[in-house]
Amino acid sequence: MKNILAVISLCIFAFLVFSMRQTFAAETDKNDRLNYTNQHEPVAGDVNADGELSLSDIVLMQQWLMAVPNTELAYWKAGDLCEDDRLDVFDFCLMKRVLIQTMTHNPLNLLIGMEYEDTVRNTYISKSEYNYQITGNLKSTIEDKMGCPLDYSIDRFYLVNNEKLGLNSDTKYLYNANTMDIYPISEETKMNCATWY
Repeated sequence: MKNILAVISLCIFAFLVFSMRQTFAAETDKNDRLNYTNQHEPVAGDVNADGELSLSDIVLMQQWLMAVPNTELAYWKAGDLCEDDRLDVFDFCLMKRVLIQTMTHNPLNLLIGMEYEDTVRNTYISKSEYNYQITGNLKSTIEDKMGCPLDYSIDRFYLVNNEKLGLNSDTKYLYNANTMDIYPISEETKMNCATWY
């Protein structure tokens, strides 16, 4: 009896999944792509257009596929991992796989929680302290992740040495010696530079 219920449940689930929303290229506004690419380098799976693939993209995509009211994708094309000009459960599965691989193989994870002295010893950060006069989207992104406003008396930012970590990405990252966390640079801002030797 349990097997029959499991099969019925699986069939119902499959029907719901395959009858979920899909979108096609013709239904979208071309300005979405222009707005996204003006702010960020395109990132596969980044449907909320914040410049990186994260769990929030997975949740948003799932809500959108299940037609949760008022759910909108900022840039749907980033979620089209099958590259067939539509979004469906197959794209969703690929997004989850990419996120898991990124989380387990991301060299930036080495720096999260690493003491400043260790990052210096391993040359994971540049020798220059970048006291960013952070504004706009970059400031909002960092403050949202930190959960508090920037305090330049304790928040010291250093440019991550992408080459040392084996990152092939053109994206630059900042290491905050106070929070021991990494923040992607979503936009260039003014900076003052003080170098240590």
